[in-house]
Amino acid sequence: MDIKLKKYSHSITTKIVVFIIAIICLTGVMKVVVEVEIENNAEFSNAVEDHYFQSWSYIQESEKLVRNLTFLIEEYKNEEHILNGGTIGEDEWRRVEENLFSDYQFRSRNYNHELSEEEIYETFKQEYADEITQARDKMINDDLKEYHLLLQNLEEYEVPLFYASDGKNVFTNTTLTEKKQFETYPAYMIFEDYRQEIYPKETKENKYFSRLTKRLDRLDPKNTVVYVAFTEEFLNSKINKWQENKAIATKNLYKLIGFIIGFIFSFSYLALVIGRKSFNDQELHLNAIDKLYNEIKIIICIFLIPIWFDLVKEPYGNIDIFLLPSLDSYWYCQSLSTIKINLLLSIH
Repeated sequence: MDIKLKKYSHSITTKIVVFIIAIICLTGVMKVVVEVEIENNAEFSNAVEDHYFQSWSYIQESEKLVRNLTFLIEEYKNEEHILNGGTIGEDEWRRVEENLFSDYQFRSRNYNHELSEEEIYETFKQEYADEITQARDKMINDDLKEYHLLLQNLEEYEVPLFYASDGKNVFTNTTLTEKKQFETYPAYMIFEDYRQEIYPKETKENKYFSRLTKRLDRLDPKNTVVYVAFTEEFLNSKINKWQENKAIATKNLYKLIGFIIGFIFSFSYLALVIGRKSFNDQELHLNAIDKLYNEIKIIICIFLIPIWFDLVKEPYGNIDIFLLPSLDSYWYCQSLSTIKINLLLSIH
C-alpha cells in the first residue's frame, strides 16, 4: 500500500490536480479580497471589531475633520494672519533664503568673497530683492490656497456637527456654540480646558483614537475648544453599514484563511515533487521547457496572465487586467513562469 501511495503521489495526474488546486486557491484569495475591499468597501479588520464605536470606520468619520480644524486653528487662523506672513516659519524661510543665496553666489557677477559676511549678505539682499519678494509672495499665496481649500472641505460637512475656536477665530457648521448643546447628542467629543469628554465611553477603547488626540494635543488648551457631535440618524446609518461590512468581512475572512492554507499546502507539495520521481530522488529531471531561455518564458507568461485574469474577473469587473504590466515584469513573470509553466510542464 505504501509503495502504491508513493507511486500515485508523484504521478502526472496527481501533480496536475494539485497544481489546479493551487491555482483555484490563488484565484479564491483574489476574489475574496475584491469582494470585501472593492465591491463592498469594507475591511477585514471589521471582522474582529466588537462595536462600531471601537471601529476604524468611526474614527474615519472624525479624523479628516479634526485634522482640518487643527490646521486652521494652529497654523492658518485667518486671511489677515496669512497675508502678514504669519504662516511662514523661520526654518522654512531660512531654507528659501539659503537657496536664493546659493543661486546668488553661483550666478551674480557682484559676488565678492573678499567682503565680510555681513557685506556679502547685504549685497545679496539688495540685488535679489525682487526674487526674495516673489518667493515670499508665492509662499503666502500657496498658504492662502490651502486655507480656502480647508474651508471648502469644511463646508461639505453636514454631519458630524462641529464647533472649533481659539478664542478669536471660529470654524463651525452649526449654530450650536455651547458644550452642553453638543452633549445632548448620542455621540460626541469635547476637547476643552485640558480635558477630554468622550461619549460613548467605548470610543476611548478604540485603538485608533490616538489618531485624533495626537493632533488636538498640539493646540493651546487654554484658549482652544473643539466640539464634535453625531446625530442619531447619521449614527444609525453608519452602524447599519458597519454591521453589514462586519458580516461580509467575517464570512470572507474564513474563506481567505481556507484558500491561503490550501495554496500553501498545494504549493509546498509541488515544490517538493516537481522534477522528481520520488521524495528520495535527489536529481532534478528537466523537460524541454526548462531549457528554454527565460526571455521566452516571460513572453509566454505575458500572454497567459491576461487570459487567466480575464477568466477571474468575469464576475468581478473591478479588476483591470491591463494594470498587470505595471508590475515589476521581470520578477513577476519569472516567478510565474517558474510556478505556473514549470510546475505544469516539467512534471513527470
